[in-house]
Amino acid sequence: MTLHVMLSLDLSDIDNQRYHFNAYLVEKEWEKLNEVDTVWHRTYSYSQSLDYVAADDVKATLEKAAIKFKPSSIEYVAQVGNAKPIKGAWVKTATGYQHRSR
Repeated sequence: MTLHVMLSLDLSDIDNQRYHFNAYLVEKEWEKLNEVDTVWHRTYSYSQSLDYVAADDVKATLEKAAIKFKPSSIEYVAQVGNAKPIKGAWVKTATGYQHRSR
């Protein structure tokens, strides 16, 4: 079974380090969801009953990132579960809005 984690971040006072911060998360096996700013996804080979392991890893990864990149703060929200994140967009066209799956 696979657990999916979706992580949304707000970084304070880190503009000159953002590229390196993002590279750090990629090293830690996170995938940036390109269509949405500051949203990441990662899979873990755990069952739902071990969701706390994934949650603890998120906290530990962000603690190490805070120490390494020294932002004023890292605000985050993480969703842990068995379903992949749903990605899509509503895009304005000449005839109205059209939904596009990502």
